[in-house]
Amino acid sequence: MARTERITAKLSMAALLALIVVVAGTIVSLSKGLPDQTGETLQYPAAGLKFAFGSGHPATDRMLVDEFANGYALLTSGPVSIQAGNNVC
Repeated sequence: MARTERITAKLSMAALLALIVVVAGTIVSLSKGLPDQTGETLQYPAAGLKFAFGSGHPATDRMLVDEFANGYALLTSGPVSIQAGNNVC
């Protein structure tokens, strides 16, 4: 029985080591494509936005959604034109 327990422990350690190697490799691989600098954060005043879908109201520096239209709430800073024939469900 002791031999079986040792084999199980060795297999568990090998599986854990393999998992660590795979996770580390995935992190290194995915991080290579990241840019060196982050882009500039754009901030729009909440009062300058209006709802194209749904409804809500400005609260200090953000917009709060009160109601969704078919599950969507869309804010815009300019005019919106959506043709009814292009809706895909």
